[in-house]
Amino acid sequence: MRKNFYLFLFSVGIISSIITTLNAQTWLNNWDYRREITITNNSDSTLTDLQVKIDLSSLTSEFDFGNAKSDGSDIRITTDNGTTLLPFWIETWNSTSKFAVIWTKIPNLPIGVTTIYLYYGNMNAENISEGFNTFHTYDGFENYTLGSVPNFNAVNPGEWNRYQGNPVLIPGPTGSWDALGATFASVIYDDQVNEYRMYYHGYNSSYHQVGLATSPDGLNWTKYPENPIVTVGSAGSWDRTGVRVPMVWKEGPNDYRMIYTGSGSAAGQIGYATSSDGINWTKYSGNPVFNDPTWAHNQTENWGVIKVENEYLMWYSTWGNRQSGIAVSTDLINWTPHTTDPIFATNGIPSDDRYSQFCPFSFKYNNEYYVLVPSYSSVGDYSKFYLYRSSSPYFPENDRTLVRVAHTPQGVDAKDNDTPFVLTLDIERSIFPNNELRVYYGADPGTGGWAWSECLLIEPDIAEALSNKSLPTNGNLSWTSYTSNNTLIAVVNNPIRSGTQSVKFTDNNTNGSVSLTGTFAQLTQGVVGSWMQRSSNNLANDFDIYLYDTNNILRCVAGLGRDGYFHYWTGSFTSTAVPYSLNTWYLVTLVFNSTNNNYDFVVYNESMQEIVRVNNIAFGNSGNSTAINRGMLYCGGTFEGNAFADDFRVLKHVSAEPDITIGEEKSNPVPVELNSFSAIVIGSTIKLNWITETEINNYGFEIERQVSNIQSPTSSYKVIGFVNGSGNSNSPKYYYFEDKYLSSGKYYYRLKQIDNDGKYEYSKTIEVNLGSPVKYELSQNYPNPFNPSTTIKFSIPEANHVKLVIYNLLGERVAELLNEIKEAGVHTINFDASNLNSGMYLYKLVSGSFIQTRKMIVIK
Repeated sequence: MRKNFYLFLFSVGIISSIITTLNAQTWLNNWDYRREITITNNSDSTLTDLQVKIDLSSLTSEFDFGNAKSDGSDIRITTDNGTTLLPFWIETWNSTSKFAVIWTKIPNLPIGVTTIYLYYGNMNAENISEGFNTFHTYDGFENYTLGSVPNFNAVNPGEWNRYQGNPVLIPGPTGSWDALGATFASVIYDDQVNEYRMYYHGYNSSYHQVGLATSPDGLNWTKYPENPIVTVGSAGSWDRTGVRVPMVWKEGPNDYRMIYTGSGSAAGQIGYATSSDGINWTKYSGNPVFNDPTWAHNQTENWGVIKVENEYLMWYSTWGNRQSGIAVSTDLINWTPHTTDPIFATNGIPSDDRYSQFCPFSFKYNNEYYVLVPSYSSVGDYSKFYLYRSSSPYFPENDRTLVRVAHTPQGVDAKDNDTPFVLTLDIERSIFPNNELRVYYGADPGTGGWAWSECLLIEPDIAEALSNKSLPTNGNLSWTSYTSNNTLIAVVNNPIRSGTQSVKFTDNNTNGSVSLTGTFAQLTQGVVGSWMQRSSNNLANDFDIYLYDTNNILRCVAGLGRDGYFHYWTGSFTSTAVPYSLNTWYLVTLVFNSTNNNYDFVVYNESMQEIVRVNNIAFGNSGNSTAINRGMLYCGGTFEGNAFADDFRVLKHVSAEPDITIGEEKSNPVPVELNSFSAIVIGSTIKLNWITETEINNYGFEIERQVSNIQSPTSSYKVIGFVNGSGNSNSPKYYYFEDKYLSSGKYYYRLKQIDNDGKYEYSKTIEVNLGSPVKYELSQNYPNPFNPSTTIKFSIPEANHVKLVIYNLLGERVAELLNEIKEAGVHTINFDASNLNSGMYLYKLVSGSFIQTRKMIVIK
């Protein structure tokens, strides 16, 4: 039996996608309200990076705080295009008392009027208020460990979260086997005993050995009472003085493996040990199993081990100018360097963080490999964790991307960070408990001697933790403290003006003055300010802001004076006769102008009401100043008690300040943002496609069509269909509608988006030119066989008379479906055979000289 193969050719045309929007004007997605703000630059030149204050308490039409989140965390500010975000910082927000002050930075403010927009009304928005990018200089004292002295305010967007309970493991008591350190640990979850186990490197003045700690949650640890569990070797052995940096994992229920570094007869070599219970270990009799005599100089230290298919990959480093490479083994005994040179080599720049790169740890996520590499310069330890991504577990230089700096030293790890260990449930390093990222690491606070402990970083969303982030900035402010005792200046969490931390100054009238000086990029005109508070009843001395110029000459002083009043300085102090209260925050500002050698002293209370203003105060000390570049928070020598500061900032200032006008509240005009609206031609069908980015109360879309053809050159729009909307949505939604069985001609389509309350908006119109067929053709009816109806389609390349007739097999005409002039195009006729008997029939098309006949079958 022969098989007949029919080739069906479909003509498919794509009408280029037309981007349109249902919004009458560009609007920030998901925000319900906005106000237009006009800023008039009254100076004679363009201003750049100018801080502008937006006071919502002074509006002609009262700001409706009920339309915003109660803490103002949904505030956004954009440029005049309505979508490009500007940096901003919320000085104060009080929805109960209905006052708020916001600062924003305008990158370019030409002469005349500039428009920006203030958005609010998104209950799902998170707070992005941030002073660092808003002001010329800013420090809210948030990026320091409690109890520390501020030293710089570098910002690292890629920083992973420190566990608040750090350190999680500390050295033992004096005289114990781990008195000088309990650190450099690997952690497993042991499902045989339902507990986390930490294998750590403990040491005293004589030996380095391995200990065990256990935990029910990986956070709270108890040291094993029989520690150490892996001890140093016998006299003269290769690991006589040290069994260090244990890397432990499980291969089966009772199969524990350990790679470690031994020291004794040689500086550093790699050993191997096994255990059936994770407590009692047997060292391999052929140890050491690896030592690199080339670039590692026979001073080899192991760290991260990962299994890739049938091979184990072990990172190892050398001491001194530290570099790192990978050794490969199939049995954990016979190891071969993967490359003859280090994979992470020194970059040769002593002052750079990546001068030394050591103790890497690899893991795998979403089919990509990641490695954490502790790195530091030659001028000190202060290791940072660099995170790289690669498609290869060997991280070749041509296939690795720096993702972020995931950790920088501060507080409990202020001096050094080492040996990061990422918790996984498998040696392939790819299964993460609760889909979170936990990184254990060794930490040295720099308090003198050896005092290493074990700390923890926790990121609840591993995908976010491994996303690309910009690298740390050097900060725009560096602090220098002056005190006879560093305990007199400390970051605290009570009281605070904003955020979670402030800085405290303590004095007892015996230590001399206590001060914190911030150096910043110089300004000729500007404002230096800080929230300040005194809590002492002894007012024997001052709590002030001092400003120095670039020649290190003191120019301005003002603050909370020794007599209980605000005061200022011009070479000697003058009281304002305005008293201040204890345990109360005040925003103290000094508005300086080095061109005129004077400053204004302005103080605000917690409601941002101006309570002190003294203008045109002459600079103290003789001689002209050029610019100010240092601001000092100062407590006098006879000060007793505590003083606090928060939200220290420096901002630009101009003599002809801009005028700010805040407009009326406007609602988001349309509930739906349409991303695209396009059409595809498939034969005689036009398929419409559209995508919405967001939807609010969207009832649906009416599809409207206008036709232009021979018989009707112009016509009105007609509704040809309806597609239900998605109601409310914050994610893209995809829609389509098919307009079938069309003749040649031009078609115009538009969408009528209808809100649940009946409001509507039209999209832009798209035009589709459905071209004429290139030949006469009668298609096979469909369906066939059929009962009782079927569809017959034919095409003609030009306008002509068309006759379509149905015949039985005797040649008798049983139905005439068409006998008229039809325009060029594809045409479709529905045929109802209810009055015909079952059997085969013929249908015949005649148009001009074209004649074609096909068969159809009726089955009843």
